[in-house]
Amino acid sequence: MKKKDDEDGLPISTTFGNFSVTQQASEPGASFIRRVLVVQNTTADGGTNTPRRVIQLQMTHWEDFNAPRKDDFHAFLQQYYDDLEKMNANSRVPVLVHCSAGVGRTGTFIAADILARYIRGHFENAKQDGKFEPLDAEGAPEGEPVYANLSPLGTAFLLKNRETLNKTSSVVDVFRTVLWLRSQRRLFVQQDTQYIFLYDFLSYYIRRFTGEEGRFLAF
Repeated sequence: MKKKDDEDGLPISTTFGNFSVTQQASEPGASFIRRVLVVQNTTADGGTNTPRRVIQLQMTHWEDFNAPRKDDFHAFLQQYYDDLEKMNANSRVPVLVHCSAGVGRTGTFIAADILARYIRGHFENAKQDGKFEPLDAEGAPEGEPVYANLSPLGTAFLLKNRETLNKTSSVVDVFRTVLWLRSQRRLFVQQDTQYIFLYDFLSYYIRRFTGEEGRFLAF
């Protein structure tokens, strides 16, 4: 069952088996669309049928087997962080990332997310220690689980619990992060252009985060 279409040609309300999906809002941007959906189990066989609110971010300027523009991806990632922080205010919420095949663009986004969180956590800790004061900080949310890159045994350590971390200089290990992701799903970050993009974007992200061109972490 479908009810009238919105301006994107998508149904406002539709049903998939026992689940109804209703679109409450659609906010087109320069490079992505933000939608607010309500998903509800329509069965009432003793289980819960509490409506679930879902925020969908669809990047519209990222072709398959390719990489996006750095500024477009930065805007997309920042919107993702803003929404995640608001939704996690009361409880932790799951995140689903997907593209067509679930490896190239999906893996690139997940790798960029992991490493960007690491960078944010690094600068947040440095700011708290008085060692660095960013000019235009988009600081990591309080209590956000930011993980340091993997140990030789493949263990992920919480950044805030890693006493050996040098808070004035640290390494953003793109290679090992992608290698670990590929141990979980083959072909993550599928194309060389996507792998190169991670380096380019993270350099851009640091400059945007600090507001300065000359301060970098070591790659």
